[in-house]
Parts: sequence; structure tokens; C-alpha cells
Amino acid sequence: MTALPFTLPKFVPALLYGKSSGKSRTYDELVAAYESKLASGAKATGVYVPKKTNYEREKLSASILKDGNKLVDAIDQKWTEEQLDNYCVAHPILGKLTMRELAYFTIYHNIHHMETIRKYYL
Repeated sequence: MTALPFTLPKFVPALLYGKSSGKSRTYDELVAAYESKLASGAKATGVYVPKKTNYEREKLSASILKDGNKLVDAIDQKWTEEQLDNYCVAHPILGKLTMRELAYFTIYHNIHHMETIRKYYL
């Protein structure tokens, strides 16, 4: 889950990745960019490769919901709309993302996980 960057003091991503021009891609633009990278052969590596699990559907769904709530709470409590567009982090496939783009990616990625659960457990 990507809630961690949203819980850090803002100077940490600013020091590590700088600030953006204040323009974030839309959700659809970000998803298209990610899917394009995947279509070109990009794959998760290292710590981003999912571990094999034997979770039950209910446990997986509950875990995703808990992590999602943690992310929403962190954004609501610590980030303004302007800050979401001005601070950056690095993504292993997409490169530098604004915090808003990271939130969009997280939404997209969680939907992907829920679809996987639906496919294999329903």
C-alpha cells in the first residue's frame, strides 16, 4: 500500500524528489500511461513483486479496505489540493509522480487487486 508517502513529513519527498510544476495528470491519463508501460514489457521487480499468499477472500478484501482507509485518512488530514500537485515521489515504473498521481495510481491498483480477488475467489 502506498499510504506511507502521505504520512511522512512533507519535507521528506521534497528533499528526495523535488517539487513538481504543479500540474498532475488526470486519473485516465495516469492509467493510460501505466497500461502503456505494462504493454511495453514493464514488470514489478524487487520489493514490488507480490508475495504468494493463501489469504481468504474476506481477509484480502478487509486488508485492502483497511489500507485504503489509512490512505484516505492520511490525505484528508495532511494534504491540501495544492500540495497534492506540488510534491513528488518516485514510482518504479512510472517515474516521478505527484502525490495526486500516486493517489490515482493507488486507486487504480486497488481496483486491480479487487478484480483479482473477484476472478479467483468468486
